[in-house]
Amino acid sequence: MVKYEKPEVFEVKATRCQRCGGILLSEFGLKNGMGHVCKKKYDCEHATIDENQIVLSDVSGNNSQEVKNG
Repeated sequence: MVKYEKPEVFEVKATRCQRCGGILLSEFGLKNGMGHVCKKKYDCEHATIDENQIVLSDVSGNNSQEVKNG
């Protein structure tokens, strides 16, 4: 007859991503509330554009603004 030992019990910290709802287990995810991919997307979606910043689409599209040198 095989003698069974008591199984080891352990806890795993986990949370759900605030953006997509996926399960997060990493230290980064637990700290930020989002996985690294969702965090990058979130940061992009909530980035503010400086009014003095020139965006590539502003100078290459049909509605381009004239860029003056000097």
